[in-house]
Amino acid sequence: MEKKIRNIIICDLDDTLANHEIRNRLYHRSGGNYDILFSPELVVFDTVNERVKLLLDTFHDLDYEVFILSARPDSMLSATETWLNNNKIVYDNIKLKEKKNKYQLSAEWKVNYIKKLQKMPHFKIDITFAIDDWPPVIKAFEEIGIKVLDAKKINTI
Repeated sequence: MEKKIRNIIICDLDDTLANHEIRNRLYHRSGGNYDILFSPELVVFDTVNERVKLLLDTFHDLDYEVFILSARPDSMLSATETWLNNNKIVYDNIKLKEKKNKYQLSAEWKVNYIKKLQKMPHFKIDITFAIDDWPPVIKAFEEIGIKVLDAKKINTI
């Protein structure tokens, strides 16, 4: 039996789909307290990067799956899902970093997760492109053959 092909767009959250300026400012004012940066209670103050949202909406309307892949800790999952729903952001799947991978570099964690997805026995994924803002992640994705739209450049169009 031939595997079903799933066309996927991968999208990061912080500084890509979500502008987390308030959390970031509070983090810096605290002297670098990660509990503030990754506080579920502060997610409500994030704003939407409308250009990235438009891209996701457009590709979702064309039957691409939107996969949110973020190195936010999974303790933020409920607050993140609420934020996505409140902002009417379409997505099919979401994966945040587990506590056991807390100290793993974001680029390494994301690439490892994508490699696991690519080995799924029931379907084949075709990652059309990813949207991210972090240069190490962009480089790591490109090294495994994923086209990447740099969120910082999207905002200059």
